[in-house]
Amino acid sequence: MPLIREALRFVKHELSAAKVKAATHFARQLPRCALDRTKLKQALVNLFTTACHAMPGGGTLDITTRVWAVNDSDVTKSIIDLHGGRINVSNRSAVGAAVTIALPVITKMNRRNTRILMVDDEEGFTKLAAMTLTDYEIRGEDDSAHALAAAQEFKPDLILLDVIMPGLDGGDVAAQIRAEPRLRNVPIIFLTAMVTEGERAARPDFGGFPFIAKPVTPERLADCIEQHLGR
Repeated sequence: MPLIREALRFVKHELSAAKVKAATHFARQLPRCALDRTKLKQALVNLFTTACHAMPGGGTLDITTRVWAVNDSDVTKSIIDLHGGRINVSNRSAVGAAVTIALPVITKMNRRNTRILMVDDEEGFTKLAAMTLTDYEIRGEDDSAHALAAAQEFKPDLILLDVIMPGLDGGDVAAQIRAEPRLRNVPIIFLTAMVTEGERAARPDFGGFPFIAKPVTPERLADCIEQHLGR
C-alpha cells in the first residue's frame, strides 16, 4: 500500500536509530477504502514510532495489510474512529503486541440523484462521507452561518446537521431551515457525540429531530439516510 510506504519513509530515521527493520507483506488485491490520507498517515506514523520505542534493543516491525506489532494510542484510535473503523490490541508476551486495524470498504448505493447536505465544522468528516457514499451527491458546509444559503442553493433531499458548532449550533440552523418554506419539509438528521448509540435506543430523537451518534460508520450513515428518505 502506498500510504504505508509513505509512513515508513517518514519514520525511516527513527527505525534506523532504533535498529528496527520493517518487513512488509501486502495482499495483491485489496478492496477500496475511503481514507483521509493525511489523518490515516498520521495514525500509521504514530504506530510505527511507538514500535521503535517498544524495541530499544532493535527488532523487526512486521507489517501486513491489517496487523502491526506495536501498541495503541488515544490519538491513533480517534483517527481510526473518524474513518468508521476499529482498532484492537492483543498481547503476545513473547513478541510484543499485535494491533489490528479494520477499515470499511466503499459501498455502492445507486442513489446518485439523491442530494445530501452535510453541515459539520469538522471538514474531514464531510470529506470522508463524500468519499465513502459515492453514489449520493453530497455537499459539505463547514460554516454553520452559511448553512441556510447552502441549503437554498443546493436544494437537498436530506440534511445531516452537526449539533455542536462554532457560532450557530445545530438547533439554530434547523430553526432557520424550518422557517424557509422551500426547505421546511426536507428531513433533518442531527449528528452528535453528546449521546451514545446505546442511549439512542431509549431516546430516538434529539431536540425533536432524529439523530446519529458519533462516531458513525459509513454503513450506519447510509442506512439512516435510506430510512429517513422512506426507501
